[in-house]
Amino acid sequence: MLRLQRAAGNAAAGAVVVQRATFKIEVQEDGKPGDVVRPVKAPKGGAVATGGPSAVPASLPGQPGKLSYALPPGDTAVSLRVILHHCLSGDPWLNGPFSDQVAAELDKSVKAGGHKILWNVSGSSPRDRYTVAWSLEVLGAAATAASASEPIPLNNERKLDLFKRLVDVMASIGIDIFLFGGAATNAVFDSPRRLNDLDFRTYSIPDNFNTPEGKKHLGLLNDALRKFTVQEPFTKADRDTMAVDAVVEDCKVTIRRVVKGMTTYQPSGGAISGEDVIFDKALSFAQRPPDTKQKSDLFDLLWGLKRTGMPIDRFFGELEARRGDQYQAHRNAQKPGSNTTTTRAPTTAKRLSDQFAVVFAGLLAVFGADQLINHVVADVHSANPKEGKRVRNDLRVQLGQLATALGLPREKGPKVEALKKGPGVRPVLLVQAGNFTGDMFAVCAALVLNPFAQVLLISDGTARDRSRAIATFYRDSGIEEHRVHVLDSTGGNMGKLHTAFTGGRKGKGMDAKREEIPYEKAEPPVPPFLRGTQFQLPVTEATTQVAAGWRGEETRDGVRAAWGLDGDQRKVEEFVRSRGVPVARGDYVVLWCRFSGSKGGPHPQHDMGFRAFEQLLGIALDQGGLVVVAGDLPISARARDKWRSKIEAAGVHDLREFWLDPGWTDLGLTSRSAQFAVFDLLHTVSGGRLKHLGFRSGNLEPYALIGHEVRYIEEKGSAQAGRMDQWKNLGYLPLVINGRMPTLKGQWVTAKSGSGKEAPVPWIKPSGGTDKGVKAADIDQVLKGRDPADLRGFEEDDLKAVREFLKWSTT
Repeated sequence: MLRLQRAAGNAAAGAVVVQRATFKIEVQEDGKPGDVVRPVKAPKGGAVATGGPSAVPASLPGQPGKLSYALPPGDTAVSLRVILHHCLSGDPWLNGPFSDQVAAELDKSVKAGGHKILWNVSGSSPRDRYTVAWSLEVLGAAATAASASEPIPLNNERKLDLFKRLVDVMASIGIDIFLFGGAATNAVFDSPRRLNDLDFRTYSIPDNFNTPEGKKHLGLLNDALRKFTVQEPFTKADRDTMAVDAVVEDCKVTIRRVVKGMTTYQPSGGAISGEDVIFDKALSFAQRPPDTKQKSDLFDLLWGLKRTGMPIDRFFGELEARRGDQYQAHRNAQKPGSNTTTTRAPTTAKRLSDQFAVVFAGLLAVFGADQLINHVVADVHSANPKEGKRVRNDLRVQLGQLATALGLPREKGPKVEALKKGPGVRPVLLVQAGNFTGDMFAVCAALVLNPFAQVLLISDGTARDRSRAIATFYRDSGIEEHRVHVLDSTGGNMGKLHTAFTGGRKGKGMDAKREEIPYEKAEPPVPPFLRGTQFQLPVTEATTQVAAGWRGEETRDGVRAAWGLDGDQRKVEEFVRSRGVPVARGDYVVLWCRFSGSKGGPHPQHDMGFRAFEQLLGIALDQGGLVVVAGDLPISARARDKWRSKIEAAGVHDLREFWLDPGWTDLGLTSRSAQFAVFDLLHTVSGGRLKHLGFRSGNLEPYALIGHEVRYIEEKGSAQAGRMDQWKNLGYLPLVINGRMPTLKGQWVTAKSGSGKEAPVPWIKPSGGTDKGVKAADIDQVLKGRDPADLRGFEEDDLKAVREFLKWSTT
């Protein structure tokens, strides 16, 4: 029994929203289809369905109360995630993000057979609680083939013959109809897909069958059916006054008036043209919820592109002009106060071509290229495996061309496959200010693991702007250039723009309105499939992305490969030896010094104080092993001399800011990832007996990602603690200070901060350095008459945790 729970607060904007509710899905692995339980009506006030019957499904694939899913060719099982995406109308909740536990449940396999899905919504009041259940049958290839009562060629031949006769008979009474939709793909392109219904359009009937003129034409249509075997005569369609439905010779037939002001069709041979089929299918695909018909839309589109040979650049170049007006009408129907109703999916992009890219990328992220094409041709393959294989190979080319044109990954490959097994594969645009250097390692790892993620760097040209260097690091790590975007701004407003584009800090402002990025002004421009504020996520999302996609050694190897850590490191070793650091088996401790807060950067409480350093250094020496000091140099020359004297007197090795050593650059070691190789070399030769210790800093993160043992020091109640807890399974663990912070500025921050916000230290200048006049006045609020020496350094209880971490085992 699989049980999933998820808070509904993160439901995507415009999607189904159930206030303060959870959902639970239960799949009975070995049971038979269970009884169907349906609510009489939707709950009042608790559920609002704005784009389809997702919260309380009213129409579903298959029979009422019964779902079915056909396994792709060659598969014996499918993940619960894919089934739910297929059967439950693609509810936005199913796109996550999820906790690791829920994600693992979603990725469990479901085999062919009978199952039960229970949708249980529990709101804050009795009226917000309801249960909907369906029986689910997962069909293998043989079962799917057996379920078809008529071979596809015979079925299609019979219904296409009916189509021609209907066109001729209706023309004889002055009503010109022409075939539309999926059936037109069969008629125009000889599609191998099973033809289900005959959907016609016409200009020859009124646009409302409730009027006297409409009722007159309804009678004419039924009179014309006397020449056919009719199971059900034409009647007004449900919720559509412009259409009538009938069942003729065991085939559903629909005739609908073409909407005025929309596409002007010029049919030939009783059907719309081949190009109209292609553009209609693209429009329908972009607007439709991800149900079974979306799969059919994509099949018909790919088949039409193949049969016409239409170049992909022409398809995208003409899509807006050919169907953009219909798309805008659909968007207007979704706006509050509109009198028009729609059952299509909520759209977010302003342009049809962008919405197409968004939907296509979402499917490719869920399935991957190979499984998506299998999913699209599954019905054809089930009926005729030989034909299905041929069709799959044909359409794979068009699928790849679409993916390439949109800048999407099309093949699995090691990078795609690594994260495809996890829940984190989804299109995202990580927004990073050019001074957020500490986040670049997590962002890089997220880009490596999720091929559908891209990054936008905001540059303002100020002294703190490191956007170009960060972009170079990403590209040096193997991230394709088209996935790294730089947006130039002015006025030193990188942080403000980051907040504006992402809606504020996670946990408080993520639901705030986000400003749309000027996508075309970025270099290179942001691709269409990421043009939407729902994709604009703060840089902190990279931490979540990595945690969601982390699968141990498999993904760690991918990160190491991106940073070139498993290749020839002889130049690195030459440099390390030149600095007097032994390269031999033994125990190593790397103590990291940080001063970026004193230079005007964030989190000054995490800067290393001299007394705190003395304490850590003493413990490291007491525990034995070789000690290396790494990281930043202090700001002032006086402080640098003081620290250097201490390090030399202790007889430990100094590798602080070693990347500025001419001996390093002379060896051609210029990339940021080459710096990781220094400590990775020591980690390797030590047999894994190397430990990193320092205050929380982005500089420590890459070492956890590549498999080193890392502890970062932070204060109790840190606003960042929850976010970094996601990386515990990566080996990135905190040493929490329960007592006072070991520096005066750290004590100021912890005393003055609240509500998740860190108070700035008044004596640190915005550009860095100390404003001594301010410090003298404000420091008394911390000292309260005490000697500063008594307030510097760690308290003894906190040092116990340090000793425990730096203790070496004898094995």
